[in-house]
Amino acid sequence: MKMLSKISLLGLAGLSTMAIAGGPDMMPCPPAPMNQTGIYVGLGGSYNTIQDSFKGFTSWYTPNTTDNIKEYTSDYIANSQTFAPMGQIGYFQHFQGSNWFMGAKFLYQYLNDQSIQGNNINSQTGTTDGTYTWYATVDHELALMPYWGRSFDSAMVYLGFGPALLGVTQSAGSTTPNTDYPYKNVFNNSEWMWGGAVQLGASWYFNPTWYLAGDYTYAVTGRYGFDGSWTDRTVSTQTDNLTDNRRVIVQSLGLSINKVWNV
Repeated sequence: MKMLSKISLLGLAGLSTMAIAGGPDMMPCPPAPMNQTGIYVGLGGSYNTIQDSFKGFTSWYTPNTTDNIKEYTSDYIANSQTFAPMGQIGYFQHFQGSNWFMGAKFLYQYLNDQSIQGNNINSQTGTTDGTYTWYATVDHELALMPYWGRSFDSAMVYLGFGPALLGVTQSAGSTTPNTDYPYKNVFNNSEWMWGGAVQLGASWYFNPTWYLAGDYTYAVTGRYGFDGSWTDRTVSTQTDNLTDNRRVIVQSLGLSINKVWNV
């Protein structure tokens, strides 16, 4: 009888163990299908370092011959950091019977990062003219990147590259508005700057249709010129003219949560 009781207790314990192990709360999350093809949308944020490479401008006043002063600013490189919201939409598919896949994504970041450049230098005297400070604001980053990668159970790694487009605004303002220079903001000029981007990333599925993605993106523009003119003084016949060019580099570390729809 004692032996029968022991066998019964062992049997109940075994059934309890099987029930716990097989319970829905304890089951491991299944990985994404190896042959998954899907469209996805993701939202997240990024930490960005931005480099603004500036080639000096010339500025002169016309037609007032008594004050026809040419000025310039030395070439410089300004570095800044910012956090930015980001979003992406894309598509990918596995090659038939393979762990390898390909896809394409559209990436957008709202950077809204401003770099500040110093005052002008008077070319006639070699002294600093403290009238103006120059600003460049990198507002938007857009990139369209095909990519290729490999899946490992519930994770994937990938590498992509493609064209990038950055929206940049250059502006000038009077640091100390006075009678001759009464305007704090005298000039704004925006440009869309084309370039290229490369991205290295990895993703981890915590659900068959949801995953976290982390990536590093390097985007660089070509060198673009900014030109413009404005009247900023109380004497309306005096006009300032601006010519310069710049290149922008954005390096980003991003993290996003993404939803996949199988197709």
